[in-house]
Amino acid sequence: SEIIDAKIAAAEARTDTKFAEVMGELRAIDKSTSGLKTTVVGTGIAALAIVIAILAWGSQVFSVGMDAQSIASIAVDAVAPKFDAMQAQYTDLNGKVDTVIQYLQAQQKGDRSRTLPNQQLAPVPMPNIPPKQ
Repeated sequence: SEIIDAKIAAAEARTDTKFAEVMGELRAIDKSTSGLKTTVVGTGIAALAIVIAILAWGSQVFSVGMDAQSIASIAVDAVAPKFDAMQAQYTDLNGKVDTVIQYLQAQQKGDRSRTLPNQQLAPVPMPNIPPKQ
């Protein structure tokens, strides 16, 4: 029975030693993660501050975007009539070029009876485009 008691005492000693080692490791882990807690809390506060700053600054940026949209709309309205006039001139010019092409094709085929109507070939006023520098 003394041998059994000695074995039980030895097993208890080993268990106590292992338990002490585990407790020591847990204390070391707790000390190493204390800085991590501070980092997590600091990061959360910084993220919240950034969100508040974006919400406060966003309304100003949105209003600037609205101003840019109205300026672009005014510019389009100013240019649209000029563009429409140029489109009409180019459409007229395109019709005259088609007439000349048809005449030249007829001449190549030997059809000398086809003539160019003078009223269709009146000069087209071209827009004043400044030369490239």
